[in-house]
Amino acid sequence: METACNDIHQQDAPLAGLPQETSGWRKLARISGWLIGAAASYIFLKYYFDWTFFCSNISKADWTLLSGFVGAYILGLLVRAVRWTFMVRCHQPLSWIQGYHVIMISNFVNFLFPVRLGEILKLVIVKKSFGINYCSSTAASIIEKLTLFLIIVVFLSLAPFVGYHFSDWSAKFLPFLGLLLFVSAIFLFFGTSFIAWNKKIIESFLKKRGIGEDRLQRILANNLLKYIEDTMSQCHYSSYSGWRFLWIAVMGFSALALDGIANYCLLSAFGLQLTLLQAMIAASFFNMLFLLPSPPAQVGTAEMFPIVIYTAGLKLSGPVVASSAIVCHMLSVVILALLGLVSLYAVGLRISTVAKMAYQSPISRGGNI
Repeated sequence: METACNDIHQQDAPLAGLPQETSGWRKLARISGWLIGAAASYIFLKYYFDWTFFCSNISKADWTLLSGFVGAYILGLLVRAVRWTFMVRCHQPLSWIQGYHVIMISNFVNFLFPVRLGEILKLVIVKKSFGINYCSSTAASIIEKLTLFLIIVVFLSLAPFVGYHFSDWSAKFLPFLGLLLFVSAIFLFFGTSFIAWNKKIIESFLKKRGIGEDRLQRILANNLLKYIEDTMSQCHYSSYSGWRFLWIAVMGFSALALDGIANYCLLSAFGLQLTLLQAMIAASFFNMLFLLPSPPAQVGTAEMFPIVIYTAGLKLSGPVVASSAIVCHMLSVVILALLGLVSLYAVGLRISTVAKMAYQSPISRGGNI
């Protein structure tokens, strides 16, 4: 297992040997992100943003509450770093500070590049910088996302009951909840059996096609198949049984709660009224919406998403929400850039190297792992 996890990328290790062309799906992601960002910026600037109103709102803002937003935002990042590092430590030794640096870099790259390339990059960094195999980091990321999405979907299903004007929202999210529960059960309880069953089907199919035994074994010993098999085995509930899984769930809820507190402080600083539960549901919406392709630094999308959630969803004042969105975007840029660049320096990487790793890694090219 260790060999498969560690060797899975060796043939692609040198960055200098990576092809320079851009794959079709990444071109599409970039173009989609720019189009979405341009459309969002146009709508935001034309219908919601007014410079005079913005300056007036800034002058009246409660800076104590804005400080609360910054504190809750940073604490939420720290909780996510601790949570992911804890899950990696269930399989391999990784210090808390090393895990912190990896997650800060990942958050920074997620902010800069489309389709959350930081999620791929953190697997590469933690392997190249700290020797953590890909199976362990991938398994940690899978369980991290599954448990967080389960919490998010539960909160989103409550949206119509706390004042959000999205019709039949809870009913629409029931299929997603069912799907997530099914996928979670596969990964947590039946992953290894599922892979073994599929390998038997593949083996039977190939034998019927006349594939010889030697070639068959070479196919089944493919690095990609072994990587998937070993990752699934590390996703098994036995790795996270008892208090470990409870701790993961509590930390996931805490991260979402801190996002909600940050949203609550931000909007309250501009005199907008909402409950903490409404703010936590808004945080759930943001977590889902930011999975969409976005332009660099989320220009446009970071402004329009609050308009959709708060103005369309809760009927809060559009111009005031627009002012809070601009402030949120500026503060988050500073926080993510500062923490990300400090972590890059601590790990010994440069932003140019990270860009190459993000855009030229085998996974982001759509090639073999």
